[in-house]
Amino acid sequence: MTRVIIAAAFLLLLYSCKGSDETRPIRKTIDELVFAAGTLDAADRYMLTAQSEGYITALMIHENDTVNGGLIAAIIENTSNAVNAAAAAQQSAIAASNLSDNAPAIVEKQEALKLAREKEVFERTNFERFSALYEKGSVSKTEKELAQLSYTAATAAREGIEQQIKLIKQQNRERYINQNAQAMALGAADQYSRIQVLSEGTVFKLFKKKGDFIRKGEALASIAKPQSLVARLNVDESGFAKIKCGQTVNIKLNTLPDSVFTGILETIYPQFDEASQSYLMDVSINIPKRLQALGTRLEGNIFIAQKKDALLIPRNLLSYDNTVRVKGDEKPRKINVGIKSTEWVEVLSGITENDILLPLKP
Repeated sequence: MTRVIIAAAFLLLLYSCKGSDETRPIRKTIDELVFAAGTLDAADRYMLTAQSEGYITALMIHENDTVNGGLIAAIIENTSNAVNAAAAAQQSAIAASNLSDNAPAIVEKQEALKLAREKEVFERTNFERFSALYEKGSVSKTEKELAQLSYTAATAAREGIEQQIKLIKQQNRERYINQNAQAMALGAADQYSRIQVLSEGTVFKLFKKKGDFIRKGEALASIAKPQSLVARLNVDESGFAKIKCGQTVNIKLNTLPDSVFTGILETIYPQFDEASQSYLMDVSINIPKRLQALGTRLEGNIFIAQKKDALLIPRNLLSYDNTVRVKGDEKPRKINVGIKSTEWVEVLSGITENDILLPLKP
């Protein structure tokens, strides 16, 4: 909503004619302001939330505390997570031990491989002996072929055991990777029982106390940096086109209505806020610490422009179709208007300060 602010506005009454129902327009310097309601907020603020659920067994932060990133704010009791994490860690350790050559399954196969190699050497020697005897005619071809077959079978047996060892090692490696991943996941889940402060700031609001039950994703506290304190304003569509960063804004807190704080429009958020049906913007302000309560309602007047020598008439003399009654005219006169407020209207053309205005007909 656009407002017009005029210093010493009561002076308009001095321009009334002898009859109280006749008024002359006046020329004054006016400030064009866009009015916006809002709340005290922090640009750098976040909700510290739980990553697991359970009862809060320890709470290490309080409202107004200054906290640093990494601080443990609260501990959540979650016995099942701790038990599962310990069990998974033990399973991972067992899987890790099976990666070594001293693992029981590997040792057993290594013994079998040793025997298979000895068997292969024996069968090869035997085949070589039968081959020499066959050349001399001392053994038959069948006996030589049987020796060769035994040698081939021994070689295949040895290669088979070697492949089994490779397969066991591969399976143990896969089992370790899976167990270790599970242990890490459950260990992380167990760590989630400790709610950790993300970055430095001040605890503006605690939503839980020791002994309360907290769910995953539920907020424990609101933490913000006091130096990022802003007045977050809601501006409607009629005034948004006139707003730009760097404009001066006068802020009044509902908790201290007689004081005015001057700030600078710092941020204009580019997206229309559906919840409030307005555009959001932040004004940087500096207010006493005792008044730094997030959520405090406030109102702001954004300075848009100043017009000198503007022609003004009371709002109640303007009809809905922008006409006024001028003394001496039989019909209402159409005028062009500029800035409107709840009390005043700027006249761009159609009348002068010499015209005498009459009240609208009931």
